[in-house]
Amino acid sequence: MRRPTQTCPSDLRLLFHISELRAPQDGIDIIVVPDVWEPHVSEKRTKQYSWLKPLSAATDHDTRVFIFEYDIGPDEDGAVWRQLLAHGPGLLDAIRQARPCNLHRRPLFFICHGLGSVVLKQAMCLAHQDHPSTCHALAGIVFLGAPHLTSTDDTRWENWRSLLRLYRKELPKTALRPQDVEILAQLCQQFSNLDLQIPILSVYETLTTKLREPGPSRKTGKILVDKSHAAVQAEKEELFGVSASHTELHAVTPGSDLFNRLVVFFQSVPQNALAAVNAAYERLETGLDFSNSTFRSATGLVDFEQDREATADTSESKERVLLNSRGMDAAGFDVIPRARRLLLPCYSLGQPRNTTFYGRKQILDQVHDALAFPGETDPTVNGAEISAPSLPRVFIICSMGGMGKTEIAIEYMHSHKADFDAIFWVNSASEAKLNAGFRDVAVKPGLKNETDPRDDPIATRNIVKAWMSNPVRVWDLGSPGQVPDVRWLLVFDNVDDPDLLADFWPTDGAGSILITSRNPLVTLDISSELPAIDLPPMPIKEASLCLQKLSSREDERGGLETCAKIASQLGGLPLAIVQMYILQPSGHGLRDGMDFAVLSERVLESFAGEKDEARWTRLLADCYRYQGITGTYMSDPAAVTNCKRWLGVLIDRIEKYGDPVDVKTIPIAYNEIGMALMRVPNLAEAKRSWVMSCETLEQVTDPGELVFPFPWVHRALVAAYYSEDPESADSLITPILKRREEKLGVDDTPTIDPAQSVTFRQGYS
Repeated sequence: MRRPTQTCPSDLRLLFHISELRAPQDGIDIIVVPDVWEPHVSEKRTKQYSWLKPLSAATDHDTRVFIFEYDIGPDEDGAVWRQLLAHGPGLLDAIRQARPCNLHRRPLFFICHGLGSVVLKQAMCLAHQDHPSTCHALAGIVFLGAPHLTSTDDTRWENWRSLLRLYRKELPKTALRPQDVEILAQLCQQFSNLDLQIPILSVYETLTTKLREPGPSRKTGKILVDKSHAAVQAEKEELFGVSASHTELHAVTPGSDLFNRLVVFFQSVPQNALAAVNAAYERLETGLDFSNSTFRSATGLVDFEQDREATADTSESKERVLLNSRGMDAAGFDVIPRARRLLLPCYSLGQPRNTTFYGRKQILDQVHDALAFPGETDPTVNGAEISAPSLPRVFIICSMGGMGKTEIAIEYMHSHKADFDAIFWVNSASEAKLNAGFRDVAVKPGLKNETDPRDDPIATRNIVKAWMSNPVRVWDLGSPGQVPDVRWLLVFDNVDDPDLLADFWPTDGAGSILITSRNPLVTLDISSELPAIDLPPMPIKEASLCLQKLSSREDERGGLETCAKIASQLGGLPLAIVQMYILQPSGHGLRDGMDFAVLSERVLESFAGEKDEARWTRLLADCYRYQGITGTYMSDPAAVTNCKRWLGVLIDRIEKYGDPVDVKTIPIAYNEIGMALMRVPNLAEAKRSWVMSCETLEQVTDPGELVFPFPWVHRALVAAYYSEDPESADSLITPILKRREEKLGVDDTPTIDPAQSVTFRQGYS
């Protein structure tokens, strides 16, 4: 590792996404910041915060719920508080990565438990200076037992030590020193001084919490965060007491008083939040927003990163039009402030880390050996400088679909953050996606203002390439010759047409480039001398252990042998291994899946060694189709995801091959998504999906042919059942039935068609 880690790891993980078919920019984001040292095993966390799912569903919005998982190291000499404060910038960076430019206006909410509030308060203080997109999107905060004290003389600081003791039996006396109290009190005061004009719900406990005091078998109980201890003194704050102990606050029971109050909070607040967010952005874009200067004059910042400075003075009036000396033509210019201190480190990873990723260590080591700079030194250690290489280091991963090349790239990005100051993931499937990706690359570190109304793709990519050629922390195009002091990694994912990279390729600089592609000739098109690998299947032993881990059969007698047989049948293909794992929630054991493995082997044998992309994607679409439809009838929650994956593969195939069969299958996929959504249930999104099915059916059905009737049937059934309006249901289905009668004639034989019509007309009476 090039740089010693200054803080323990942190990550923003998506817990779940409600109403995925809605327009993504119209939804809301909720971020949970848990208490310090609260266990964060993925399965336990998901179950622990499962109450957020019905809460989110009650908002009737496209809702993404994230959890900020962070680690805290030694609990002595004030290290806990320093690390909590240092995680504030990490939270902001994670938010930027999870909310790209097309989503940064989604109203942003926080739910914070206990001492996790220290992380959030530090982040909010920093956001008002350096992160306008987060600051202006802030729409509401829920504090669950979060202590707030602004006076160092308050006797309740001992409760903060008790909060630590909830998760640590032995706690040294130096865990909360006078200097720590002073820093924390200053932070609380600064947060109050922000004068946030957003709804804040501060929840406090009314029951005692059992504590283990120092000494043999000494137990006591006390209320850790009472009403006055929880108040943050905000104008729109509401205090809400709950009959619970501190450790019970985050485990909200659906139907409880607290849950019902949260439902009201998240139903009422978003109605005005989007308008407020848009108004804030309008003030920012027209130069009328003075929150930064007001904030700087009112408060200071508690910041343990001494070298962190403001990115750019918002009052800067001197701007120049500069041409890129490395080839920017007259069409590729932009107005750049005189100098910018970039927001580094910056990790725009594009994809969350796969918590079930397994193995592939040899491949990951091979990637790192190719991309790491030998003998590189940390520019922040002893004043040493990075010697700039003449060309970026490059590695290419090739394989047919389903071999796991993108997953390897994702794992490499996440596991090697400490080796790079900036990491950027760019979808390279088309020029439009490359342009969108490079816009994110320009905005995330601060090379370009995200609110800049000018959106010139040529200028944007030239700015990015110019910086990558001379990567520095203080960016000024007018001062060439600065010594580069930033290491960057650029991932071009899904490069099927290497020619598209010509306009986006950094010509030099202290960076690394990782490419994934399904095109086996990509190495020849770019350079035959570049290190590359044609990704092989997983070794059978590794695949067996992977499947055993995924299916939680480590302790099952004979489980590894069964996994080995299945992995062998599947040829070690990662996609097939994961599909095998997907069968487990349906109730089938591993041995029950052997028939599936044999069938998969026969299908895969039909193109073994051919790397026929068209046939492989057809197989992939069918796999998702069968898993989705079967999952619907088995009430498997994964059915929605699999049906959507089926739809996604169909769309990709249409763009690439234009197969008319795929075109006519699109409406069926939308229909099945609606069926799967009704098992969640999500009525609004199911209706939306069926409308899409009807609209696409009208487009793809040949003249004179009858349309596939079932999406109209489903819409009519839902209308009759839920709206109790038989006329609206009848108006949906009658035109379809008449067209069928005109085509097929009237048949008195009892069938589903007349039965549906009669049912609707009777209104389910």
